[in-house]
Amino acid sequence: MATIGRRGLVTAISGLAASTVASAPGSWRTPNCRRVPRPYLRGVSSSCDEVGNKWRRPAAGTSDTCDPSGIKYYAARAKKAADSDNFYAVAATYNQFAVAESLVLADKDGGSEAASAACAKLCAGRLPLMTANAFVEGVRRRPLHSTVRDDGSMATEEEAASALWADAISSGFNLCEAMIARDLADGGRGAAEVMLCVIARSGVYAGSVGRGRIVVGTEENGDIWCDEASCPHLPSSEAEMQRIDELMLEGAGAGDNLPEGQPTRFLGGGVLKERDSRYIGLPDIVRLDHVANSRRFVIIGSSGIWSYGPRLPVQWAIEAYRSGRSPADELISRSTGSDDVVLVLILPPKVAEGSTLPPHHEIVLN
Repeated sequence: MATIGRRGLVTAISGLAASTVASAPGSWRTPNCRRVPRPYLRGVSSSCDEVGNKWRRPAAGTSDTCDPSGIKYYAARAKKAADSDNFYAVAATYNQFAVAESLVLADKDGGSEAASAACAKLCAGRLPLMTANAFVEGVRRRPLHSTVRDDGSMATEEEAASALWADAISSGFNLCEAMIARDLADGGRGAAEVMLCVIARSGVYAGSVGRGRIVVGTEENGDIWCDEASCPHLPSSEAEMQRIDELMLEGAGAGDNLPEGQPTRFLGGGVLKERDSRYIGLPDIVRLDHVANSRRFVIIGSSGIWSYGPRLPVQWAIEAYRSGRSPADELISRSTGSDDVVLVLILPPKVAEGSTLPPHHEIVLN
């Protein structure tokens, strides 16, 4: 297997406003944006196959190609859909892909297994469409060619689209949060960890809350580059520690130590969020530039997929694909959770050219 490393192609754009100035060519950042931590790794252990040995077969899997983008996707799950509390969704028309993992909160926090499964199902089913709708409505209200930077100069279409996608993804998550509280009978007791990936002309976008991850592997000159487009939202993560510390300094986040295994960001869980403002549903939103003449593998997986870190699942998925096997089935066979779900996207080199993806102003709702 070729060298697998990481590099800093990822730019966080959570909460980005349309008028934010681009801080680097082709990238948008919030004024106080943090970059996803990206230590560089080289080399692949010859004994890596001893880690995550296969121990089960996926209960169900599927694959298809999105037309006309040419994006190939593989999906798999550890349990049959009828027995599972976790969900994935493919909105091929909009080139959007979602995974929602049921999160059962502790009894003292009003947790309910049935309510959490309902939350995950709602989020997977509604988030892609609501995000697409928010983007289309944003273009209607604020045409891309009229977006202005803070310095008064006109933004490029790519810059304007990046800002608008950030707003749309954030809006989609917020609408899901509102629908959980409004439409689900026990919505305040259920919660879900959610990941969304959007493939657009202006880049690859990832929005996430919870412990699941979106990780991207890029083939370049015989090597594989592994880029984390999300990071788990846990009390021990550097970004979440900083956010919670700032809340406490403002006098809004005082309380007991947070349980380590429970994520600090999720959708739903209104009972807990009302009592403790350290828990939020605001997603991290990240954009990756397209890379010319390179094939990409985007993995969107629930928490048990990542027990061995972000690099090995990328390696296993690519090895399976190159040998003619389903990369999603491979990851489920090596996952550690009892109810994991995963989507693996294969982005052909022509996606980077943009010729197979619709212009931003031509995205329409069906």
